[in-house]
Order: sequence, then C-alpha cells, then structure tokens
Amino acid sequence: GEMRDSSVTLEVLTPAYAEKYASVMDRAGPRATKAKLSLKATVVSTALISLKPGSAKVLLFVNTVTSTAGSDVRPLNQNRVIMTMSRKDGRWIVSNLDAF
Repeated sequence: GEMRDSSVTLEVLTPAYAEKYASVMDRAGPRATKAKLSLKATVVSTALISLKPGSAKVLLFVNTVTSTAGSDVRPLNQNRVIMTMSRKDGRWIVSNLDAF
C-alpha cells in the first residue's frame, strides 16, 4: 500500500524510529512536493537474516521507480534494505531501515 497517511505509517514504527522517519519526511517532503516527484516502491523478494524472541532482521529486495511531473523518464532502481523489526503487543513493527 501507499505510505501517504502518516498516522497509519506511525502505527507500524517504534517511537524512536518514528522520530527519525518524521525528521526525514520533514526535510524531503517539501522538496519532493515542489519538484512534483513521486516514488513507487515494490518489494520483490525477502529473506530472513535473523530471528530472536522479540526481534528480527529481514533483507528486502526493493524496486523503486521515480517519476517527475512533465517527464517521461522513469528510472528503475534495484535496492536492498535491511529491516529491523521488534515485537510489540503481538505485532511486528519496524525499528530501523538500512538501505545499501
């Protein structure tokens, strides 16, 4: 799903990571809006790196397509992301993301 609704996004993040996420979005959001830039991310594959009681690390293979208003160019990037997750109230939530 799309990550446009910040209240929904914050429900799946730990409080510490939610602060980091908000900081990044506060900086990047206005620039993306001004440039009429959009990015669509699709997870194409996943692999479990580690699993412990209450925490997990997952490798995500993510394709992103960036588009800018008025341009037909839509570059595709193939990214790898390590998602660290924590167990909270019976649910898995994101505590960190590292792209490389």
